[in-house]
Amino acid sequence: MIASKQGILNRILGRTGVTTKLENLQADSVLSPDVSADNYLINGGFDFWQRGVGPLVMGSSGVYLADRWWGYISAGTETMEKVTSNGKNSLKIVGKNSANGIAIGQPLETLNSIRLRSNYVTFSVYLKRDSTFSSDMTILLRTQTGAELRFANSGGIINTVAQISNADIPTSYEKRFYVTAFVPANATQILVQINISTTIANNSYVEISDAVLNQGTKPAQFVRAGKTIGQELALCQRYFVKSFPVDTAPANNATATGAVAGGVFISGATNASYALRFPITMRTQPTNFTLYTPLSASSGCWYNNNRGLISGVGSHGNINDAGLTINNPQVAGDVAGQQVLIHYSADAEI
Repeated sequence: MIASKQGILNRILGRTGVTTKLENLQADSVLSPDVSADNYLINGGFDFWQRGVGPLVMGSSGVYLADRWWGYISAGTETMEKVTSNGKNSLKIVGKNSANGIAIGQPLETLNSIRLRSNYVTFSVYLKRDSTFSSDMTILLRTQTGAELRFANSGGIINTVAQISNADIPTSYEKRFYVTAFVPANATQILVQINISTTIANNSYVEISDAVLNQGTKPAQFVRAGKTIGQELALCQRYFVKSFPVDTAPANNATATGAVAGGVFISGATNASYALRFPITMRTQPTNFTLYTPLSASSGCWYNNNRGLISGVGSHGNINDAGLTINNPQVAGDVAGQQVLIHYSADAEI
């Protein structure tokens, strides 16, 4: 049973009875942060990196690397990667002394953003750096009024910025920084972003963890958007899903583990089609669907597990937000009863 704020306050004050409005305000202070606040950021704990745990090079188009988080560099080879310490995951940005415009961010869907209209929201993160990291940072809350965007670069942008001096970022522990903004009544999208404006020295780094976007003017205690680790993965898979093990980057010749399996029903070069249902209905029909060959460097082919050789080049059809069909034209050496394998990834990100 979860105790009410009234009951907790009474225990703190050592009495029972009716509380005044002032006492309730004091209770808000005693119980702050709001442990019940929802987190509107998916993968705010940086638990899932389905595209690979890194180091992964960021791109000038803002490529998604950690699930739901894009990484941007104006030029250069700066990387981001997953690090784990004491059971807690973080996103680590490592400098290569080659870029002076670095950012990571997450866009919310319109359906989630409009629920926060005419309310204050707070974006908070924990930061930690190494002793050679000398760049200042900013954390931003952005709202816009146009169609869904990965970056807010048009359509009534409102920026709310908190400046962070590198001297304020600890080297031996994590410190929380936050920014609060009011969401206009006509906003169609909320976006969060973290910027590093100057070049990061080679191998210098900053770690980012426990990202939260919550309703209200105070930063809330970190909770996963999905509450449990399993539900958090399901939320990530609504945007990006694959057949590979969760931490394995999609690639040809990576592994056969988790591959889609089919059977050869008619021997020889005969077309076969297999229905594939995604593990969760995706945000929209995937805009990028890619096939990979298990246990062979050949690109996008089925692999005959009995022969140890590639089968036909895979193709797909009938794709929607729930699944699709994968086709195999087979090859002359395929024999009825043999097993064929193929991997996939599907991307339905903003």
